[in-house]
Amino acid sequence: MISEKFSELYSSSFLSAYVRTIKSLNRWTYLLLLVACASALILYIDNVKHIDTQLQILEKKQEKLRETISHNKLLHAKYIELQSPDRIDRIARETLGMIVPNEAPKKIIVKR
Repeated sequence: MISEKFSELYSSSFLSAYVRTIKSLNRWTYLLLLVACASALILYIDNVKHIDTQLQILEKKQEKLRETISHNKLLHAKYIELQSPDRIDRIARETLGMIVPNEAPKKIIVKR
């Protein structure tokens, strides 16, 4: 029974139709298929190179961002130090010769 179905399936008419189909795929069809595959491969490789370039640019920018954040923290610490009241008081006394009065002034006279 199985052998009968097998012989029917692979009869001469089936094989001849298969051979005609294969022959209809001539060399131009194969060439077109080869060109399509080569084009897809070239596009894939170009895309990979583009992504690699973009990743390198991203890494450089992330490094620059880390450096900028570090520099910003350093500048902020310097700003806090420069704004401290103790430093301002010391500079006023030592450099400008100012003194702290014992009591607050009661009246300020402005001369014009």
